[in-house]
This record gives sequence, structure tokens and C-alpha cells, in this order.
Amino acid sequence: MPYTKDVFISYSSIDKDWAAEFEKDLIAHGLSVWRDQSNLTAGTKWEENLMAGVRDSQHLIVLWSKNAAATDWVRRERSNFEAAITPGAGRAQLDRLMIFVTLDDENLAYPGLQLINEIKDAQAYPGGIANLGPRVRQAVINKIVTAINAVQRQDNSIPVLTAVLAATKTEIENLDSPTLDSLVNDLGIANRQALFDHYEPVDPQRPKRTDWRPFGSNDTIATILANQQLGINNRIITDPKFRVEYVGDDFWSDLETAGRYADAMRERLSLIVIDPVSLNVLPVYRRAVILKKCLANNETAVMVPMPFMLSQAFRRLRTLLKNEGAPFFDEYYKPPVKDTTLVAPAAALGIYIGDEEDTERLLLVAMGSYIRRHKPESIPTYVRT
Repeated sequence: MPYTKDVFISYSSIDKDWAAEFEKDLIAHGLSVWRDQSNLTAGTKWEENLMAGVRDSQHLIVLWSKNAAATDWVRRERSNFEAAITPGAGRAQLDRLMIFVTLDDENLAYPGLQLINEIKDAQAYPGGIANLGPRVRQAVINKIVTAINAVQRQDNSIPVLTAVLAATKTEIENLDSPTLDSLVNDLGIANRQALFDHYEPVDPQRPKRTDWRPFGSNDTIATILANQQLGINNRIITDPKFRVEYVGDDFWSDLETAGRYADAMRERLSLIVIDPVSLNVLPVYRRAVILKKCLANNETAVMVPMPFMLSQAFRRLRTLLKNEGAPFFDEYYKPPVKDTTLVAPAAALGIYIGDEEDTERLLLVAMGSYIRRHKPESIPTYVRT
């Protein structure tokens, strides 16, 4: 069924600042949000509209605290959502989630549901949302968006097989001293710790290579690619949509398996993201060599994002070219899906990727090649912004 909003945020009025900030984060990730202070207006039948908002939102996010546990409205919103997703047959709809973000209290009533405990575990609730560390905040939003994307993924969406060639923090820390000193000096990084911070895991118990943070930002490469997926899909008017699909852990545990992934990526829509610093780590370098064969595929996008923030001068120059050079540079910055001038198979290769705009451009080039080859009769339209 169609839903009016992607998520409804349920919370105690005492936690309204938390709800308002999480609403901003979710909207930034492309989700539509129902929150009472954003959706109710003076003169409306607020109770009726509130419960309609619960029923008509696909997912319910509960900001769970001792205050929320004592709030009758939070209980009623949960009850109405449960009634909406569990029709007469007594079987819950699998396309709707109730997600609990625990702030300061253990939720014992719903142990089988999606529980996000980072804020509670960090004991960050007393300090307020304004003092919440960016990595804890990012981890919470990542989990919400990942859960929702898994449910909302369409069966006909096209996977972009993706390999992120980046080291873990431990691998970077274990580089020899001369290499570390050279990296710090050559890249203009303040010190070794500042370098290590680029690889700080979101979950220290389960570090991932997608925890790497390019562009000198707090966003992991996983978050950046998730944003790209949402942004591109929002601009595609018709199907098919796209989704990022990462190679499995076996890509890193076995070189022969890595070679099979490379064979698959050479024949299909794929993305290779390379951290240049991590090429000093032998397992990363070996995978880069294995994936070299993918450079002959014009449905492969190869990105080498810069580890530091793009200068303001460069950003201003790009804006100048886009604005004053239109329409001369239009096809470069917003590649169209059709009317390509490519005459020979070649990957969309970007060596100096400075920020999210550059990553989007390369993804559009590779996706356009895929669409032209596989879906010539139904080419989607990309809307310029």
C-alpha cells in the first residue's frame, strides 16, 4: 500500500530536541518523516491526525527513555502502529518496522524488535542531543537507514557490486614508522593520530573497511555511498532503481575468491572505491591488482577519493565552471543516461575524487552505460538540479 511518510517518530515531549534533530538527519538521508511538531497545525483535529499519521507511516521509530515509558501518548502510538501492521489474520506485515532507539532505558517489552542502543551504551542521554558525539549519532542514523533500506528495497532494483579497498584502523596503525611519517608529512596531516582517526570504527567490536572516512569528514564511505544511492534514485523518474551491494567478507579472506569477484565485476555494473593511503597495506594492494581487469568494463566506476577536505578555492572553481560554463560542462557534471560518446569499453575512472559531487558523477556514468546496454527500450530520465 502507499504510505504518506516513510517514518513516524514517537517520543516524550521532554525528548523533543532529540526528535527534532533525528528528523533532520533522516530527511538528509532522503526519508520523509512524520513528527507532530512538524506536521500538526493549529485548528486541526490533532488527535485524529496524529493517529492517522501513525497508521499511514510505513515505519515507527520510538525514542525510548524513562520519560517515554511513562508517557501515555507513546504507548498509544505504539498500540495503533501494532494494530495497523497486524491485520485480522494476526500476521504482522513484513514491510513495516518498529525501531526502538534507546536513550537511557532498557526496553524489555520488545526484545525481538530492532533495538539501537548506542546512545544508552555511551551514557550520552544526560548531555542532550547538542553534545552527542558525531560518531554515535552517525551510527544510530546508519542503523535506522540500513534497516529501512533493507525493507524498502525493490526486487527489480539493480545491484551495484561494490568493493571498498580501504584498510582497517589496526592495519594503518601497524604500518612501519617511516611509512607513517611519510604519509603524515606528504598529505599535510597534523599527526599520526589524526591519520588514524580517518579509520576509527563505528562499532569498535566489529570494525569494517567501510568505516574509512574520506574527504576529511566525519562521514564514513558507507554513509557517503548510501547518500549517493538515495540521491540518485530520487532523481530517477522511472525504474529501474539502483542499490549498493558490497562484496562479501570472503573477498578479503581468500585471494581466489577475490579473483572470482573481480571476474563478476568485469561483466556487470560495479564500483571500486580505493583509499590511496591504504595501498600501503599489502592485502589492500593485492586486491587492487586483482581488480585491475575491471578497468576494461565501461559499467565499472573506479573512485580514488582524497583523504583530505577539498579546498574552498577548488569548490569555487567548480561552481564557476558549472554555472558560467553551462551548457558546455553539463554532460560532465551531470552525465546523461543516453547519447553517450563512448566508443570503446573503458571504466569511468576518477583519480582525484574531492567530494560527494564527484562520486555521484562517476556513478551516473557507469549506470548510464548499464542502462543503455540492458534497458534501451526504457531509459530513465535524470532530472537536472
